[in-house]
Amino acid sequence: MQEFADLASFLQNGQDQGWVDPELDPTTAAIALHGAMVQQVRLDRYRRELQGKSLADQQQRATVVRDLIAIFSRGLSLPL
Repeated sequence: MQEFADLASFLQNGQDQGWVDPELDPTTAAIALHGAMVQQVRLDRYRRELQGKSLADQQQRATVVRDLIAIFSRGLSLPL
């Protein structure tokens, strides 16, 4: 699974460069982020049924990408 390996490597490089928390395990973080992305695709059918939104829509896809980046880069807490 090359995408997962690339993601873990990206996070490790981020640690090496000082912009990813050095206490995080890059593999654990990559698993969490990769899993979140996969689940967005797997559960898109339910989003479409419940909310009338789908990843097939470019705007919705951009919103999901933005939200996942925000969650994994800033967490869920409110900005200070």
